[in-house]
Amino acid sequence: MKQLLYRMPPSLVKDYLVKFNSRQMSREEVCQTLGISKTRLYEMRTKWLRDSDQFSIEVSGGNHACVWPPECVATVLSLIGAAGDDGINFALISDELARRYGFVKNRTAVMRFCKREWPLLAARPNRRGPKAVKRWQVGSAGELWQHDSTPMHVWGEIGDKQSLILTIDDATRQMVGGTLCDRETIREHFILFRRLFELMGIPRCIYTDGFTMFGHEGEDIKTRCGRMFRGLGIEHRIAPSPQAKGKIERSMRTFQHRLATVLREMGVRSCLDAQPVIDEHLRHWNSTHVNETTGMIPDKAYAECVAKGLVLYAPTPLPHMLDLHISSQQRRSVSGGNTVAFDGRKWVIGDTLRKHVWLVIHDRQFWVVEEEPSPLATQWPKKLGQFRL
Repeated sequence: MKQLLYRMPPSLVKDYLVKFNSRQMSREEVCQTLGISKTRLYEMRTKWLRDSDQFSIEVSGGNHACVWPPECVATVLSLIGAAGDDGINFALISDELARRYGFVKNRTAVMRFCKREWPLLAARPNRRGPKAVKRWQVGSAGELWQHDSTPMHVWGEIGDKQSLILTIDDATRQMVGGTLCDRETIREHFILFRRLFELMGIPRCIYTDGFTMFGHEGEDIKTRCGRMFRGLGIEHRIAPSPQAKGKIERSMRTFQHRLATVLREMGVRSCLDAQPVIDEHLRHWNSTHVNETTGMIPDKAYAECVAKGLVLYAPTPLPHMLDLHISSQQRRSVSGGNTVAFDGRKWVIGDTLRKHVWLVIHDRQFWVVEEEPSPLATQWPKKLGQFRL
């Protein structure tokens, strides 16, 4: 079919665009009347909306009516035959035609040509597997954090593993923070979360995998992590599969290799010494790296969100409320002399008539309180003692 430019005057095409934009004609009716695809229709409408007075029709691109040179046809058949059970890669064929002969055809044009000329060959099943999951993206900083961990080897004997924990902001692609630990526990996640909350604020949602320490869909409130999210007003979203959290998975692969190399080269042998190196590496990345998807430097993307008012971080609670919510809690019986047993020792607490009390354990200290803390509490229960471990 000829280009639209040679089939209809611009004034008539403009009339159809007006009818389509005012909903007098449907998309299907306009496409059928003009003999164009819906993509071409929306491209022309966008151009018309930008400047209706200067609207004109241009060639859509591509040499649709040209004859394919014999050597190009032979190359296409050769590449199809060489693909074997891997399936036909039309994008590869397009690249090779341009590289070898300067014959430029996009992937879609190559696919249409093959299906028209060799329908049986082009219909061979593609065995490359399903397409990658399309990644959605939120629009505001602090609207969603993606959080994950992975084992990596930095020091120790062959087979020894450390765990890298990373958090990324979905909208800006900022590496919000990271840490390295000898053994991954919920305590290590809590320490990182608290540092990030105090630095950035409280995000609206955090996206994790379904490991037991984070909880499963609908049951995360039963876990320590679920209680923390509930107490701080954070929505907890759990990924159904590793592929569903592709952004943090890809970042994790990138940084586990980068950081392992840097830390080994610097001779770092402990998690304490590794932390400032990780912080500086992430800071440099956020200020210089251009993200392939957004085309922006993360820090500049965040600044743009701030300028547009697209920042959803909530204020960080006072430190004593963070102590309450970012903690583990255990029930204990009160023994004679108002003592409770914990960590292999007896601890003397304040006077109470309760037979059972609760421990609120945070990092290297713990408190004893009379009642089980509620994840929705806005203040502490009555304290019977505070102790250092």
